Amino acid sequence: WLGADLIFDLDADHIESAKGLAYEEMLNVVKKETLKLLENFILDDFGFDEKHVSVNFSGGRGYHIHVTDPKIFSLDSSARREIVDHVEGIGLDAEKTIFGRSYRAHDIDMGSRSNVKIVKMVDPTAGGWEGRFCRGMIKFAEEMEKISKEEAIKKLSSYIKKKTAKKIAEGIYEDLFGVRAGDRGIDKIKKGNIDIFSRDVHLTTFSDIVLNREKVTITNRSGGKADEPVTSDIKRLIRMNSSLHGKTGLKVMPVKIDELKKFNPLNDAIVFSDELVNVEIVKPVKISMCKKNFNLKKGENTVPEFLGIFLIGRGLGVKK
Repeated sequence: WLGADLIFDLDADHIESAKGLAYEEMLNVVKKETLKLLENFILDDFGFDEKHVSVNFSGGRGYHIHVTDPKIFSLDSSARREIVDHVEGIGLDAEKTIFGRSYRAHDIDMGSRSNVKIVKMVDPTAGGWEGRFCRGMIKFAEEMEKISKEEAIKKLSSYIKKKTAKKIAEGIYEDLFGVRAGDRGIDKIKKGNIDIFSRDVHLTTFSDIVLNREKVTITNRSGGKADEPVTSDIKRLIRMNSSLHGKTGLKVMPVKIDELKKFNPLNDAIVFSDELVNVEIVKPVKISMCKKNFNLKKGENTVPEFLGIFLIGRGLGVKK
């Protein structure tokens, strides 16, 4: 064995927020996660040179990122698994990693006097997870500030997987924006003071939300079982550029990093012609491909070849 590229496989199956979405929306969510992985981790945290990083559209529901820096060729599966853990925020302890040597505020009897230790965030400009987490807390709080109270509580609740989600969300909102003596909670966070939460569950929940927003999931944990990710597998075969994906008819193709934001697979990865073909649609389909909008009803439809191949591959149509 001579070595292997370091490969990251971003797929809709791995991303909770992409589940249940229409194909176009799903692709947009996966692209945002790909950009996050590229900018925040591969180029920033790990410091790989852009000349050693390439991005491919997978032809299906995501992207493959290849790192070809010779320094990583000899990394074994265990070392690559550590890279996965860093990207996914596995094992992060907010009290130790994010708040450094600070403590939850509490009174400490010191004989005749009492001291209060305040929980302070590390410098938001710090590198790695420390700075990322602190910037994420500020960013999320600012997002909540820009919308109505009802919308903010609804958004907070959507992240909380508990029966008491709304109650916890209401508590977090009050801690951030409630009227109280001195600055609001959000103002204190911006100054680096995280000791604003009235209950520990508010702090831990808010921290968990920020972690889930800032991390990138590249391990498929569907069905309660974690599959071995492509990144840590040194024997994995990956789709070849210019091949066709069997479930979409779209082309596996390279995408320049500076063009990824504008890249649209449903326009840019089309191979087949616009010659008309007849397809039996099994359920209504609404989609935009090749810069054209299609609103198809169940039953026989005449569509361009590229759309017919896509529908058949996705199990949404049958060739007549």
